[in-house]
Amino acid sequence: LETARPAEAIPELRRALQRDSGNAALWMYLGTALARRHELGEAGDCLRKCVALEPGWPEAQFNLGNVHRLLGDHHEALLAYRRASDADPGNAGYRSALLGEMQQLCDWSDFEALCARLRRELAEQPDSAIEPFALISIPSTRAEQLRCARAYARRIARSLAGERHEFRFHRGPRDKLRVGYLSADFHEHATAYLAAELFELLPADAGEERDALQL
Repeated sequence: LETARPAEAIPELRRALQRDSGNAALWMYLGTALARRHELGEAGDCLRKCVALEPGWPEAQFNLGNVHRLLGDHHEALLAYRRASDADPGNAGYRSALLGEMQQLCDWSDFEALCARLRRELAEQPDSAIEPFALISIPSTRAEQLRCARAYARRIARSLAGERHEFRFHRGPRDKLRVGYLSADFHEHATAYLAAELFELLPADAGEERDALQL
């Protein structure tokens, strides 16, 4: 499930689960939507219920790994990513996440072989779901990093294609310049901390013109 409006999806998913609490997909979708809202504790509970019902579902294991990673529980994240990768060995995105957690834990077993496989998959599968930051963290060339970043940007553009109307800007009768801030990191994150002074330095009368969107 990918939705730009998780706040609207969450109550609908809760109502659906009241009617069908044994539906693994509903637990996975609710957990994913909660994670997008940074409600990580409940998100993890939902995803654990999902994998208890469908332990072999790689996407659910991957999303559970993401929640553990965000909570700083790298051991549990590693286990979940490994289960996802084992269930879907052709998914380069799962493998790159697994490699990232292995690095967090200084687990260098098969490091060189995993790095070589990721780089080979990037060359053979231009749209493979390898995170640019994952590729930067391993031995790689600038050309490979650029290829990976472009593929990542294409995936984001495709995922937002149905929501583009949300970002259209129509200038009103006022002459003031309107500035919008778009980020995935308006929460407890380095980007938000570093941007705080930027907002503070805006003119005092610019408050009504500011807008920020959290992805």
